[in-house]
Amino acid sequence: MLYEAYKWHKGGHEKGIEDRDFYPILSLGPSTDLWDIQPSPFYLDTFDMTLRIGDEIFRFPDESGVKDDYEAEELWFSHIFPYLVKDNAIRFYHRKDLEVYFKLS
Repeated sequence: MLYEAYKWHKGGHEKGIEDRDFYPILSLGPSTDLWDIQPSPFYLDTFDMTLRIGDEIFRFPDESGVKDDYEAEELWFSHIFPYLVKDNAIRFYHRKDLEVYFKLS
């Protein structure tokens, strides 16, 4: 999913799209109900590849593309991977759907 996030990030910026609403947010949700939007322990903004975990903000390398990038993989596996348990799934949400509930900026 991190690779897909980079595809959104890179593809949109290469096309000159600067409207944040174009870029989805990657976050955790229940794997059994795709329509249920619940608070997530993290949010990855594909516009600028910033990862919000609570009050902390991390930034993925801009030009990575992930493959063979130790820094990006370390950030992903240390902060996101632990949340991947039986009933959770990582998926993309439209920014506006999450802003309504969680006041993302």
